[in-house]
Amino acid sequence: MSDVSESEFIRVTGKVVARRVLNVETPYPVIEISTIDSGTMAGRQVEDIVTYVQRARPTGVFEGSAEVVVSSPDGEVIAVWKGYGRGRSDGRGGIKWVGGILVESTSEELNGIAAYGHFDVTGDGKVTQRFYRVR
Repeated sequence: MSDVSESEFIRVTGKVVARRVLNVETPYPVIEISTIDSGTMAGRQVEDIVTYVQRARPTGVFEGSAEVVVSSPDGEVIAVWKGYGRGRSDGRGGIKWVGGILVESTSEELNGIAAYGHFDVTGDGKVTQRFYRVR
């Protein structure tokens, strides 16, 4: 028996592979972060490369936008998605994000899907993504 809910669309885990400061001119720094992950999307084995930009807000909340390339394990690009979310510190050096994504694909099964969920990054750079299809 699977522990994956029927509405679960994406479940991947991975790690942060790069961080880059984009702006320190504002009172709140802007940082770009990239991750490499693997897991499932719509029941298929996938790997993804995520790049997101996080901005600290004066309220202590982070806001972020992401661009993602999703490929099969043999490297064929099967989808791209863009997302937007808000995050909060987990108190241990990580950030817990919630947000939404929109998927583009040449596959009719995947194209146009909207999903919501979470993207968590631990203080030591471990990543977990779980997104649920909006029906």
